[in-house]
Amino acid sequence: MTLSSLPESERVIDLGPTSYREVTPSGAVIDFEGDEIIVDLEPGMELQPPGDHNQNLAEVLDETELSRIAARVLDEVEQNIESRKDWQDRLAKGIRLMGVTEDKSPRPFNGASAAVHPMLAEACVQFQARAIAELWPSEGPVKGVTYGNADEEIAARAQRGEDYLNYQYTEEMPEAFWEMDKLLFRLPMEGSAFKKVYVNALEDRIGVGFVEAEDLIVPYTATDLRTAPGFAHRIRYYPNDMRKLQHSGFYRHVDLGEPADLRDDDTQAQDEIDASEGRSASDLRTDRQYEVFEYYGDFDLPGFEHADEMGEQTGIGLPYIITVEAETQKVLAIRRNWREGDQKRKKRVYFIHYKFLPGLGFYGFGFLHTIGGLSQAATGALRALLDAAQLSNLRGGFKSKEAKIPGGDTSIQPGEWKDTESSAEELRKAFFPIDYKEPSPTLFQLLGFLVESGQRFASTTESMVGDADNSGPVGTTIALIEQGSKVFSGIHKRLHKAQGEEFKLVADLNYEILPPDMPYPYMVAGDERLVIRDDFDGRVDWCPVSDPNIFSSTQRIAMAQAVLELATREPGLYDKREAHERMLTAMKVPDWEKLIPKPAEAQRLDPVSENMAILNGKPVRAFYDQDHEAHIMVHMQWFKTLPKEGQEMMQSSLFAHVSEHLAYGYRQQIEQQIGAIPYMPNIHAGKGERILEQEVPPEMEAMIARAAAQASQGLRKMIPEEENSQDKAVQAEIARKDALAQSDMARKDMAAQRDQERKDMAFAAEQERENTELVADLERDDIEARARMAVQAASQVARADQPNEVNR
Repeated sequence: MTLSSLPESERVIDLGPTSYREVTPSGAVIDFEGDEIIVDLEPGMELQPPGDHNQNLAEVLDETELSRIAARVLDEVEQNIESRKDWQDRLAKGIRLMGVTEDKSPRPFNGASAAVHPMLAEACVQFQARAIAELWPSEGPVKGVTYGNADEEIAARAQRGEDYLNYQYTEEMPEAFWEMDKLLFRLPMEGSAFKKVYVNALEDRIGVGFVEAEDLIVPYTATDLRTAPGFAHRIRYYPNDMRKLQHSGFYRHVDLGEPADLRDDDTQAQDEIDASEGRSASDLRTDRQYEVFEYYGDFDLPGFEHADEMGEQTGIGLPYIITVEAETQKVLAIRRNWREGDQKRKKRVYFIHYKFLPGLGFYGFGFLHTIGGLSQAATGALRALLDAAQLSNLRGGFKSKEAKIPGGDTSIQPGEWKDTESSAEELRKAFFPIDYKEPSPTLFQLLGFLVESGQRFASTTESMVGDADNSGPVGTTIALIEQGSKVFSGIHKRLHKAQGEEFKLVADLNYEILPPDMPYPYMVAGDERLVIRDDFDGRVDWCPVSDPNIFSSTQRIAMAQAVLELATREPGLYDKREAHERMLTAMKVPDWEKLIPKPAEAQRLDPVSENMAILNGKPVRAFYDQDHEAHIMVHMQWFKTLPKEGQEMMQSSLFAHVSEHLAYGYRQQIEQQIGAIPYMPNIHAGKGERILEQEVPPEMEAMIARAAAQASQGLRKMIPEEENSQDKAVQAEIARKDALAQSDMARKDMAAQRDQERKDMAFAAEQERENTELVADLERDDIEARARMAVQAASQVARADQPNEVNR
């Protein structure tokens, strides 16, 4: 393809020197040879003018095309706003239910109560308080996770990336915490909230910001930001900030005039928010800002068209970010929205959607949707109770005009008596009070039921743990926590998933803005660290995530307590120090490392110093190249000088150390016989150290076994015969004590068994006696019953004979 075959609009390349080669941002290679420009275009690649990939394309498009683009953007924004009007009205209703704005709805009578029940606000505050502590721990919110078989290099990359991201979130981006704080308060009410990750052009750094759902204008029928045909972010700039952005080149220099006095197109929800913050119409006149729509959509820009493999234009729109000022309808910027060098032109999304509960459409559900009806009903019941109390206390009714009360209407203060010309009888006849009933107990019970129902949904975890018996097993407490936290554990998992996506976006931008050729230094408290640009190159060996496994300090402490109890019951299976460290970490004890100092590492010592260390309870260790026979001899001679009590105390620790010397001495003798043993690592078995196993090939293992078998014939004794006899005497003494202990245990078991048999015999005799008494009682009752039956029969016979005697 030559310059003469290109359309006129694409002949924008300066000739420059007589002959050189240039690679355009689109990947086209341009050779300048004399008067002709030769362009080698990859199949399926559109031809673009040379320049920066992130350049503002609005600078090279004509005003007519820019006006057409601006009209299309604003029209689509208006349609998207109209499509979600019902959602916006529901949001305004939710803000009123929070009770932060004045309820201006009609009242049934002057002075009627306008109180709002705080059920919805309480639920939002409780959730925000729980979530912020878990999503933003003190050490930083980012956790680096490695994938696959992570070697030391990958683990180091993950650690450097984790440290730098936490530094960014806690130090370099001071707004990050407060933006998350605002998000977690708005999210539970509205159900959806958004974060934006961007390059702050004014401060030349990465920034993250909370985006209200009102300001991210997405079609209501969309399912996801990645698949949405187009969406817009509404941004408001003060005039001075707009001038800074234009001067820096981020926006093109166009005359925008003065910003509008009022935001007349504000929705009802925005009006409620302004009212909640105390902003009036007069405040908005002095708080003038430019309203800018940053539109993310697909466009087929002239001069930047997509071409197929044959070089023909396809008409396929490519992803761009188009920024338009709403009042003047002028395009401020057009930038490519795909990664530089990406041949597939995949759309980049800089927004993260945080959902409280999955909704039926694009937006999620919050407390407004789940307990909003209960909150509204509780507000109505509360107002009815307050109105009834007011009417019952401040009674009213009808008054006769003939009543002789000077001054017309007269209000009487509590405890006050006023004189009147009317008699008591006239007063009784002149006034007819209306019978206002006192607040209904049934209505009060209904209010309690509504509040309890709403709080049960919003505070399930607290109610389940509060009802538990604190003296019960830890496992039962954990089960109760998990049972009561099913709903909130799902919510927190969604939040952690969204936060992990946010961290990945920040990591991607780090790869683009960090210096490519040298480590980037940054300072933390008491240390200087380095990060490398390639740590964020997008490889899947490590990834910044947010930990979703545990979502509350109660659950974390209960699990740490359960582990500590298991370690106490089975000390041989658990690392008790690690269990205590986890418990202190879960309790968030400051500087807990000072409470549990690290164990001292064993040093290379002579045998006398080793004996002293064993006496003082300090760690000792054998080293491979020591004179093990000499060490063993010194240790055993010293052991013989100890009294029996000392031998019993030192026996386990000393013999464990001697065993190390025996093991190394054995290997030294084998190596003296057959030479160095291949495939057998030179390891030591010191306390607290991990022994790395090395698998020996089968043929090598067989060869070593045969050589070792021959060498074993000439092994010498490591312990002299005298010491062996002494050791045997010690072992005999230990065996004698074990036999005595076993005999005593057997005697105790026999006595316990005889005592149990005696108790069983006594119990059986008692049962037999009770059974005998029961049989005797039954027999006696049976005899008495038969006697009573005989007497009754005799009485009946006597009564039957009495008439016959009379007749006779």
